[in-house]
Amino acid sequence: MVERTKKTLLVSFLCMILLCILVFVWLVSFMSRKSEATISDIGIIYMSEMNKQMQEKFEAVVGIRVSQIEGIIRRNVPDTYVYGQEMVEELQLSASVREFAYLGLYTDDGKCETIYGEPVEMIDAEAFFQSINNGENGVTNGTNSEGERLLLLGCSAEYPMKDGMKSVALVA
Repeated sequence: MVERTKKTLLVSFLCMILLCILVFVWLVSFMSRKSEATISDIGIIYMSEMNKQMQEKFEAVVGIRVSQIEGIIRRNVPDTYVYGQEMVEELQLSASVREFAYLGLYTDDGKCETIYGEPVEMIDAEAFFQSINNGENGVTNGTNSEGERLLLLGCSAEYPMKDGMKSVALVA
């Protein structure tokens, strides 16, 4: 009888150990899946917030730079100028003071007269001029002669140009 009790106790003890091992393995597996899902969720939230902050920062920088272009236009009122050295020098000074790398006058058809800096080629000129014609500020990118990418911002402005035409936008 004692032998039978010992055997029953041993089998019960082994079953309890096996049950504990199975519960522990299940618990580790469950916690691992939950941890992976939580880390993934945190990563998505983090990247979403970083994206939001980057957008806000970009919009703030663009807003500041557009207001600087508008400041150039307010300082150098287009209607008061006849094309000449004085107008070009004033626009160059305004661009230099605001630390723009480029300033140019553009016509509706994309013809450009560079006032300050190296000539720039717009990447998406059609959408840019469409927004200018809609009364909005234009934002696009372009490249200079060295292949560097630049952010180009433009405001509607009708300055006289060298060839007698009127510009539709002042782009910096």
